[in-house]
Amino acid sequence: MSKKSMTGVILTVLGSLAIGVVASLVFLNVFKSNIPPAALSTMTQKLTPAIYVGIGVGLGIVIALWTLVCAMITKKFGTAKS
Repeated sequence: MSKKSMTGVILTVLGSLAIGVVASLVFLNVFKSNIPPAALSTMTQKLTPAIYVGIGVGLGIVIALWTLVCAMITKKFGTAKS
């Protein structure tokens, strides 16, 4: 793997993780704004942010893998040069 393609993979993974974590934080704020704190146990209130960020990291990994698979498949369907 060339240095250029490795840089692309690293940027893809970092960007995807950032998208996943930002999405999870948005949904965490939606959760917090719709569920009153009195309706949650203390443990739920403490664990919810970590769970949402963990799900965001998982989402970021899925996005990165999907992007890399699509990039590899695209090379196989490229047009032939004349």
